[in-house]
Amino acid sequence: DTLAKFDLSSDAEEPHVESRHREGFIPVLVRILFGRFSARGSGGAKSSKDSPAARRAAILSSLSSLGRGDGTGELDYFVYMMVRVFVSPPGRDAPPPSSSSNATPSIFNKEQVRRTIHAAGEAGTDDVSLVKTAKAEGFLNLLSDVVSHIGFGAKEYVPVFVNLLLSICEHAESLRGGGGKRGDDDDDKKSEEGEEGSGAVVKGEDEGARRAAAARAGNVRSLCLRVLSDLLVKYASAFDFSPYRSRIWSALGPALRGLPGSVVGADRPPALLGLLECLTSHPRLIPLLEARRRGDGGDSNGNGSNGGGNQLAPVEAMFLCIDESSRPKVVDCALRCVDNLLTEGGTVEDFEEAKLSHGRLPGVRLVEQNVHLLIEQFTKRLGSNGAGTAKDNHLMWRELSVLCRVSDLLVSTSAGEAEAERASGAETAEVLESLCGLLVPYLHFDRKVSEDNQKYVLGILKAIMPRIRTDASLSHLQTMSKLLGPNRARAGITNRDIRHDIISVISAIASHGGEGSSLKRVATSLECLCATHPKHIEEYDFDRLLPALNALGNEEGAEDGSWANLAGSSKELGLKPIMPLVYTCFQMLYDSDGVVTRGASKALKTLVAVSFAQSSSDGVVTRGASKALKTLVAVSFAQSSKTAAAPAADGAGAGRPQNEWVWMIETSFLSCVRTGLSTKEVPVRRSFILLLAEVSRTFASYDSPGLHGDLNALRREDDIELDFFLNATHVQVHRRARALMRLRKALASDNDASDAGPPFSVQSLTNVLLPIATNPVHECRTTAEEPYANEAILTVGAIARHMPWNKYNSALWVALNQVSRNPGQERYIVSMICAIIDSFHFEVVVGAEGDAEADGGSSEGNAVWRMLKNRLIPKIEELLVKETIESGSAAEKSLRAPVALALVKLFQKLPLSVFEAKLPRLLVVICNALRSRDSETRDVARETLAKISASVGVDYLSEVIKELAGMLSEGYQLHVRSAALHSVILAVSKVYKRPASLSDEDVRLLSFDMCVPALMDLIQQDIFGTASEMKEVRGARRRLVKEASGVKSYDTLEIVARSILFRPSLAASEQTREPDAEFSVPPSAVHALVIPLLERLRNPEVDTATIGKVKECLNRVTVGFSHNTSVESKEIFPFVYASVYPFVMGAEVQSNVSDSDSSSDEEEIRISRTGRKKHGGNRVKTEGEANKIEVFQWQPSTLNAPKDSRKALSDRQRDRAELRKVVDGAIAPKLTGSSRYKALESSSSHGLKDPAGASAVSFGLRLLHSCLKKSKIDVKHENTLAMADPYVPMLTKCVEGCSENTVILLSLKCLSFLLKLELPSVPHYLPKLGQHVLKLLTDSGAGSNTKNEIAQGCFKTMTLLMAFDSGGEKASFASNNTDKNTTNANSSLRTLPLDADQMQTLVSIIQSAISDSDHNSPTFGLIKSITSAHYVSSEYYDLMETILKLSLQSQKQSVRQQCCKIFMQYFFEYPMGKQRLGDHMKQLVLNIKYEYEEGRLSALGLLTAVTRKVPPPVLEEHAQLLFLPLVLQLVNDESKKCRETVGEAIIVFLKRLELDTLQSFFDYATRWSTSGGIGSGPLQRTSVQLFGIFIDSRKDFVRRGGTLDDISKRLQLVLTGSLQEPDGEWELHYFSLLCVEKIQKQFPSALARNYDLWDLVIQSLVHPHPWSKQVSSRIINSSFLDIDPVKLASANGHFLVEKPGSLYDIARNLCRQLSAEEDSQVDALSLLAIKNLVWVVRAMDAFPHLCYGDSRRKIDGNLPDPVLWLMTRLSNIAKEPGKQRREALFKCFAAFASSCAKGALTPYLKLMIEPLNRAITEISSKLEQRRMNKRQEEHDETELPKEVLQLLEDQCGTDSFLNALASVQNQARTKRERRKQEIAAEAVHNPEAAAKRRILKQSKEKQRRKRRIQDKKMVRAAPGKKARQRLN
Repeated sequence: DTLAKFDLSSDAEEPHVESRHREGFIPVLVRILFGRFSARGSGGAKSSKDSPAARRAAILSSLSSLGRGDGTGELDYFVYMMVRVFVSPPGRDAPPPSSSSNATPSIFNKEQVRRTIHAAGEAGTDDVSLVKTAKAEGFLNLLSDVVSHIGFGAKEYVPVFVNLLLSICEHAESLRGGGGKRGDDDDDKKSEEGEEGSGAVVKGEDEGARRAAAARAGNVRSLCLRVLSDLLVKYASAFDFSPYRSRIWSALGPALRGLPGSVVGADRPPALLGLLECLTSHPRLIPLLEARRRGDGGDSNGNGSNGGGNQLAPVEAMFLCIDESSRPKVVDCALRCVDNLLTEGGTVEDFEEAKLSHGRLPGVRLVEQNVHLLIEQFTKRLGSNGAGTAKDNHLMWRELSVLCRVSDLLVSTSAGEAEAERASGAETAEVLESLCGLLVPYLHFDRKVSEDNQKYVLGILKAIMPRIRTDASLSHLQTMSKLLGPNRARAGITNRDIRHDIISVISAIASHGGEGSSLKRVATSLECLCATHPKHIEEYDFDRLLPALNALGNEEGAEDGSWANLAGSSKELGLKPIMPLVYTCFQMLYDSDGVVTRGASKALKTLVAVSFAQSSSDGVVTRGASKALKTLVAVSFAQSSKTAAAPAADGAGAGRPQNEWVWMIETSFLSCVRTGLSTKEVPVRRSFILLLAEVSRTFASYDSPGLHGDLNALRREDDIELDFFLNATHVQVHRRARALMRLRKALASDNDASDAGPPFSVQSLTNVLLPIATNPVHECRTTAEEPYANEAILTVGAIARHMPWNKYNSALWVALNQVSRNPGQERYIVSMICAIIDSFHFEVVVGAEGDAEADGGSSEGNAVWRMLKNRLIPKIEELLVKETIESGSAAEKSLRAPVALALVKLFQKLPLSVFEAKLPRLLVVICNALRSRDSETRDVARETLAKISASVGVDYLSEVIKELAGMLSEGYQLHVRSAALHSVILAVSKVYKRPASLSDEDVRLLSFDMCVPALMDLIQQDIFGTASEMKEVRGARRRLVKEASGVKSYDTLEIVARSILFRPSLAASEQTREPDAEFSVPPSAVHALVIPLLERLRNPEVDTATIGKVKECLNRVTVGFSHNTSVESKEIFPFVYASVYPFVMGAEVQSNVSDSDSSSDEEEIRISRTGRKKHGGNRVKTEGEANKIEVFQWQPSTLNAPKDSRKALSDRQRDRAELRKVVDGAIAPKLTGSSRYKALESSSSHGLKDPAGASAVSFGLRLLHSCLKKSKIDVKHENTLAMADPYVPMLTKCVEGCSENTVILLSLKCLSFLLKLELPSVPHYLPKLGQHVLKLLTDSGAGSNTKNEIAQGCFKTMTLLMAFDSGGEKASFASNNTDKNTTNANSSLRTLPLDADQMQTLVSIIQSAISDSDHNSPTFGLIKSITSAHYVSSEYYDLMETILKLSLQSQKQSVRQQCCKIFMQYFFEYPMGKQRLGDHMKQLVLNIKYEYEEGRLSALGLLTAVTRKVPPPVLEEHAQLLFLPLVLQLVNDESKKCRETVGEAIIVFLKRLELDTLQSFFDYATRWSTSGGIGSGPLQRTSVQLFGIFIDSRKDFVRRGGTLDDISKRLQLVLTGSLQEPDGEWELHYFSLLCVEKIQKQFPSALARNYDLWDLVIQSLVHPHPWSKQVSSRIINSSFLDIDPVKLASANGHFLVEKPGSLYDIARNLCRQLSAEEDSQVDALSLLAIKNLVWVVRAMDAFPHLCYGDSRRKIDGNLPDPVLWLMTRLSNIAKEPGKQRREALFKCFAAFASSCAKGALTPYLKLMIEPLNRAITEISSKLEQRRMNKRQEEHDETELPKEVLQLLEDQCGTDSFLNALASVQNQARTKRERRKQEIAAEAVHNPEAAAKRRILKQSKEKQRRKRRIQDKKMVRAAPGKKARQRLN
């Protein structure tokens, strides 16, 4: 710091050193400071400011102010200190002065200092050799710092420094042996700044020092070259170095020779190359590079050339560094040198300036002299395979820049002259060809060169191409052609200027040919295809474009501009001339203009057709011919035994096609098509798919797989709806999905074939079908596209099933990599991965581990296993878990569920040992995810675990349960465990299928059943254990763990009960097993499931909460058993009886049990089970026991009963003690091992009146009822009836003595099934049941509360009791009533179970029950049963009156229907007098006038049924009573349904009447039709309706006499009157037309010649009411159906022929229908109008004279074109805004295109295209605004108009269509521009109108914003609120 503040300058205002002191002070200071250069610090605390580098910089900065040009030479002292080491001792140091002398010391002697410096400037190699290497390195380091810090202050010492540097370099070269190949980059490191040697003085040298210096010579030389570079650059502008040129190259000659070899493999440029770069960086240094070549003598200074004939020019050495083996940094340095030479050190940047002055620029002259070498080196480097792969963009730009400058130099005129002087023309052409080969690759798409560079390169190529040979220029034609095409799967070069430049290059290539060469014609066609509009920027000139495209689309091939004409006939060129056009057409497919894309597609399709035609004319071998040739050659080979014949045949049949057209299609053409299949632009992809379809169709007979002729099987020309390619390109998503589904089925059907190979070739599968199928997976964005994506995933799996391993591996690897690249599509991509893995069909050979280790891993199975192990499986495992980082939170790991599933599916494809080793780790990962605090993560993990469990199967369920139990064992994890267990069991149950038949041993080893004990442990812990306590704690925060809400274990119980094998009979065989049996398994899964629950109920101290939980568990078990398909009657009846009997009969059994322990409980129970020996030996059965049926086989309470009394007593005492310890689930005894299946005995028995006992009984009865209800029991089997019979007394006891409503209800339900069986005990208990059921009805208040389930059950049971027939085939019963029912009408038919008083009570209860508003079906079922029994009483008749009333007034339809059925049965079966019959008929007629619609419909239905079944005499008697009310109701009823029902009733009524009665009713209708006056409208309408009913019901009556003509005349009068008053009553007109329609259907001949009536129908087409329009349209359409429009003139008598002009009137009125307002548009009406117009337009085209009447004909006899008038009218209508109207018109145009003959619509194309184009433009503009507003649309409204355009193109031809479309677009653009000009002019000429226009625009914008805000509110609103707003 002190030195920095001390100013040594002499010209300062206040100098720190006075001038009189400077002469003595400066030398001393310099000596001191120079000594500090090598000092190692002060010894104190070190600081960064005290480093050697910092000291050196401070000292030099301070010394830089000495002697600033003042001539004092103060800096000489410092330079003297630097160079004195290189001066010999006699002249270097003077003797030291004596202390007593006054002489000045030597350092102060200026003369001596200058002499020493001068001597250093003349020092040679010998002087330098005396200096140690360390001293030399120190000098070089110090000199580098002096040059950088002192700068121009040391300019006068430059000669000294240069001389020393060159001497040091020469000495270093002499020590290195004269220039070997060793590069100086090996020792190219500077000495550390802290090293010693820069300032130390070492005296004396020995031979060892010289050897050390020689060893470090390379380092010294590199350092010397760097310092020399800095010196030259620093003083280039102020010092002339030209005198040193010869010495420099003399000293560096050996190094120059070794420079090209030294850069090989070097990471950085050598120091010599850096020196060369410095020499090229300044214009004054560049002349130094002009060193003399071989054999030259010395220079002007007399310095000889050291190296003689081996001298290498610097520029040559520099160029040789640009080699194929050079590293990028070395090449970059060499390229900078070349660039500096071309730009004169960067001073000439402008190329034009360089061209003008290059003759006097030495750098450019040097490049010219060595241009061959430069081009050669570039060719080596850029032509090598490895040179262009690892380059960075910077190096590529520099290479391109150098090549462009060199090329520009060569193609300039003056440079060309200079080159001509130096070399011959052939050499120049060779150089230019090499330049072309170097420049063209930079135009490739993968180089990503900027547009400016592309233009510059193309300009150079344009100038070079005419100067090179023809074959050389043609070699670049293919590259230029590809530049005009697409860039892989996207558009290529779109800049029109660049495309024009490319075409210019192609024109330059064409200049080598003659005037009429095909390539020139191609260039002309290319110019037309790329021509731009002269007035509109970035738009095509369609006047030039369309003729060229149409010429290419011409299939005839002989005209100018066609493919065959442009291809020419040159055998040398082949088809190369047309390739630019081919690629240009492919590029046009990416254009947004529909005209261009359609024309290009047509041209490419024509090329396919022309290629096929050319190949056919040349005789190319097709598939069939190839097979024939192969067969012929094989036969010849077998006969002649010539080995060469077969290969020759194969080559002719299956090798490359002999025709170049086919070869072009197979290679270049289809390569572009296959690439285009992967494009992301859907419209473009459609074009490529259709091109592929055309190729497969055209070349279907060819055997080459590259032509994809096998895909022709997917086409269906007979049914386009089934064509794969048309459906795959359809605008509708479901049609595209249908195409993929058809492809998948085709692949699956071929895969099912036993010995069939792949349905398609490998090329077609991988290159065509796979890209088509994968595109929807990556493009699915909306919900509507999800089915399409799912179908695509399935199709990918089907394709993968037929792929070979290499293609399969590639496809799977690509899919795996897509997961991270497309996170938005992860769900679909992973699903695709799963589909591919599912299709794994390869053999996997793992191999032995020992062999693999011995062979170093080479024997680890086959290639499939190695790839799976080393690549695929690790990649999938990497994707198993992903980290998600949310804002403000740490990273969380989440499970990728689909990846886990894919991993499992892959493991399942591997050998079993690998699968079992991989599965546990995967389960651990998933269970770890279940422990997450994030609920979504747990949900994903739970679903994944469930799916994996279902996938691996039930055999590995125990592994899953073990992991769940071990990893989720505390806290909230218990809730998570129960939820996960439920999901796993649910998923497994869906795929688990029990074996059909198994032995007892196999049943015990069922995998699922063996897991039941472990499942019950987890379930009981959740329901009764700690998890349950956590839920029941008051204030528990369940929302934190959503799994805590609810109890999933109940559902798990149900699923387990549904899935296990229901075979409780295994308990009997379990008793016979030895205690130490091998299998420690439960006797059956039923025991493991039920016993733990029942034993909790048998606990005497069980609490209410536990009872409720157990009850719910048993209910779920019951539901599960009821859905269990393995339940059989032989198992269910004994199981339920044994489970229920101890609780129902518990009191009786307990009373019979002695307190002594001498006998077991089983011996005291009277009902025994089979298959079990009794204790106490063989005792004799009593008579009652002999007749007893043994109906059950086991009892839960008697399993594992003790063998003696002592054992029983000890067991009872132990069990009581253990049961008393049970307080809650947490400390409950853990039932583990085999003891869990032993039933615990209880000292007390629960009966029916105890809640616990009732719960157990409910379980058994519910199970029995469920099985009976689901028909799981064969009720016709004898054994089943025998086992079911004991249930009757037991159920009767339950009904009689139980106080639990649930038990009673279940008993009644079970009895409802058992009473239908033929059980022996039913007659005995029937009376008793009747009394108890009636008592229950009375006690339950059934008359006032029919909703009571017990009441409903009683009604059902009583119904069965009433229906029981003791005299029929059913079992009889003995009644306990002594008095029979005497009021029964026919007592011999049925004996009722109740007496008269009880029946009256029952009827009273029923009367009261149905009087209630809440009705139930069981009540009416009982009434039906009583009615069927023909029970007669006054109360019953009163009940029927109520039933008739309910059939009308009830609010429930089911009740009304049942009442109608009951009344019908009563009406026709019960006896009644005339009076009662008449009253009923009157009441039925009155009911049809009920005020409510439902009641009227019921009454009309009942009346219709009565009318249909009543005898004809009775109907004739009451005809007048029925007819007029029905007619009045038909006219006056406001309900449409009622009117239709009345009409049906009248039809049924009229069909059964006699003709006389029918004539009288028709007379009524005739009189009503002729009525007049103000109120005559309803009567006329009634008559018209009756006319229609008469026509429908009685054709025989209408056909008789003149009835039909009379009806027609009256209808004509009515229609005429209604049309004259269109604002009048529309119903009369509508019903009249309906009647006309009926006449046409039933009697078409009667209406054919009634022309006046047809005229009225035509006028009705424009009636104001839409119903009238629709009916009249139907009438017109029906008249068209039987006539072909092209044969209309031959239809004699038809109204269209007889009345000319009617066709015109129909068309005009139909157009009026379509032009209705948007609110008045009706789809059905529009559809009819379209159908009619299609027929009309065909008739108009065939017979125009029928369209005009005499009044419309012209005088000269010429008729205007009626189709033109119609199309103009429709076009004008379609132009008007309105979505529905436009859709109707567009559908009409589509119908025209589909129905009319080919070319018939061509004159009217513009009229149809104009509204279509306008609609597409408007919709696209709206969609663009919505996209800008970030609003997605589910439906693209442009689909319909685009589809119509496609139909029109197919109908009229592409040429005509494109011309019309281009004309319409140009016209629309012209109108748009003119409108803009008018608006702009209006602002000047009429400001007021312009202001109004702006105000209107602003108001519309405000309304648009309001609508947008409202739409956003609707989106954010709740669904309910949204719906209400929509309705409002």
